[in-house]
Amino acid sequence: MSRHLFLGAAFVVLTTTPVLAVGWNLNSDSDATTNPQGVWSFGYSGDALDPAPFEIHTNMQMSGSGLRIWNHPLITGAPGNNPHPNIAFNTTGGVLEGHIQPGQFNMHPGPEHTGDYAKIRWTAPGSVSANQQVAITGFFHSGGGGLNDFHVLHNDNSLFDVLDSPDTEDLDLSATIGPGDTIDFVVGHGSNNSEGGDATSVDFIIIPIELQVDFEWQTDNSAAWTTGSNWSPSSVPGDSEDPFYSRHSATFGSAITANRTVTLDSPVSLRAIKFVNSSSYAIAGHGSVNLVADTAAPPDPTELTIGMGNHQFQAVVNLENDTTVTIANNSLLEFNNRLNLNGNTLTKIGPGTMAVSNMVVTGDGTIDLQSGVLVGPGAIGGDVVNDGGTISPGPPAVATNVVPEPTTMTLLWLATIVFFAVRGRLSTNT
Repeated sequence: MSRHLFLGAAFVVLTTTPVLAVGWNLNSDSDATTNPQGVWSFGYSGDALDPAPFEIHTNMQMSGSGLRIWNHPLITGAPGNNPHPNIAFNTTGGVLEGHIQPGQFNMHPGPEHTGDYAKIRWTAPGSVSANQQVAITGFFHSGGGGLNDFHVLHNDNSLFDVLDSPDTEDLDLSATIGPGDTIDFVVGHGSNNSEGGDATSVDFIIIPIELQVDFEWQTDNSAAWTTGSNWSPSSVPGDSEDPFYSRHSATFGSAITANRTVTLDSPVSLRAIKFVNSSSYAIAGHGSVNLVADTAAPPDPTELTIGMGNHQFQAVVNLENDTTVTIANNSLLEFNNRLNLNGNTLTKIGPGTMAVSNMVVTGDGTIDLQSGVLVGPGAIGGDVVNDGGTISPGPPAVATNVVPEPTTMTLLWLATIVFFAVRGRLSTNT
């Protein structure tokens, strides 16, 4: 079991936006009449040195004060005698033991049976999607005057650990879960090795988080792609450490008021990039832009979109999936570094201009020009299929679709393009 200690504030990794929608609230969902009750179950750890093992309580009794108590079947205390560890629920309309509110759960550790840890387990239902992110909130409230150890575990891996706390500990956590995953909330008796006064009233809330996959540049400066604060929401699109990177899109929109360079010193992998600004964005650096397939079902397309302006990649661009490039009228996208097709098809649509100013390495891939203009002084080492556009070698015209008059050298480049295009069509027809 992996365990980490966090003292004071809770450990938080939130790169998404919570949605206050359907979720699971311990105190609202359950009255502890059965065990398990829906997604919640009440038990203890049978290992006094480890909070991870879970054994369900099978014995239920009522205390004289109105607590419904779940404990081990070998603990047969008379009503009013509440052996520990146990999970209790206040069935009355008043406050019990000075801190257990009406309709609230209480967790009490104790050495009287096999384990010192009281546990409440949440089990993800089958309706939960794979790789669903959830927010985990709520609190542990040390109401009995003792010192308590508090833990939150996801599939027996630690999310939160506070030792010897005499206070209320609020939770603000997240986890990525799937059907059948477990979140365990655990109370131990602390280092004083005594369970006296260790009653802890609790509430635990688990809420699905809406996945955030669309990001927009928000800095009117030349700055680094991989700095999260340069984006809204604050995170890094295409970060391969994010389990959902293949669903990310990045928009370079209205934030800039002059030409800016976005520096990229490490690779990013994402599904889509969009440029919409009359000022120019240049993506530059030793990193690469990798355009990948969306893993969602159904998937969104892999695409580059130029809605306005003239923009360029000065970093290497790698296609890991068939990709569509859509360029609006009087707009330009220029590849000023290698464009590696890796056997995939790059389909150019829209009336605007795509410029190749370096080397396109196709790896048996294809550029399919369906509309607009393909220009540039670069070289294409593979097939170009012209299905309705205009191929015009030479430097791209800025902010216009007018084709420049070719020079002798660019005529030679054009001949090369035509040769490979004809070769591609012949190979297709044989």
